[in-house]
Amino acid sequence: MKQHARLALVIIALLNLAAVAPPANYDRPLEFRRVDLGPSASSSEARNEVRCHYYAAFMVKEIDLREKGAAQLSLLPPGVDGRPDCQRANAASEQVIPPNTWEGYFAGARRDLAVFGASDGVDGGMGFALFRLGGAAPVYASAANAAVRFETGAAGSVVLRFDRVRRGACSVAIDGKPCATSIARAEGIANLDVAMCRAGYAAVKRYYATEACNNARRADPACIAEKIKAMSTWDQAPSVVAVPVRVELWPTTVVERPVAD
Repeated sequence: MKQHARLALVIIALLNLAAVAPPANYDRPLEFRRVDLGPSASSSEARNEVRCHYYAAFMVKEIDLREKGAAQLSLLPPGVDGRPDCQRANAASEQVIPPNTWEGYFAGARRDLAVFGASDGVDGGMGFALFRLGGAAPVYASAANAAVRFETGAAGSVVLRFDRVRRGACSVAIDGKPCATSIARAEGIANLDVAMCRAGYAAVKRYYATEACNNARRADPACIAEKIKAMSTWDQAPSVVAVPVRVELWPTTVVERPVAD
């Protein structure tokens, strides 16, 4: 991977590359419970269920009806004994996360933060959001193209390190240096190499062309060249850049900045 301004940059030319779920060094749950809700209407081989993940700060509840994304995501206070009932019915103290705020699955917890991953990837990354008990909106949300790593910051803050994935407003392959400059400025980095960006578009087109030819049992240079030629409009897709960032989370503030490694 080439480096510029001491920042490792990954250019993703297209919007539907394989996303990588953001695993992390999460806290170990105190307990996990599963409640069977019977056969799934969407799959004859699956069963609906409630999953409950118990931590010192809260319980996380997922209702999974085997559709894309959990049917419900909730946070509950630990209660007197730290073990709220694991059930489909909502408790009076249950904090249901509205689907228009976040949808997906529970990924893990770190201290007082519950981490939810998106149900699908976008722009070559996977979205994730952090919630605290009592908060209707995410404390922080972003997208990563690889693992999200937790660290302990100064004075008890929580630190995240990951490659933040964001789509630019233009295509470096088409617009060249002006586009690269505007994306670099928006990402808070020194510069973005035009040749590297264009090479990223070319690599993605070759990947999909080769895959298409293999599926058609025509794995020869002529087939690949033909498929690549048919993808000429793909250069118009906005450039997506993944930049290593450090995010420090305090009870009331979030500080995010690019990092050199």
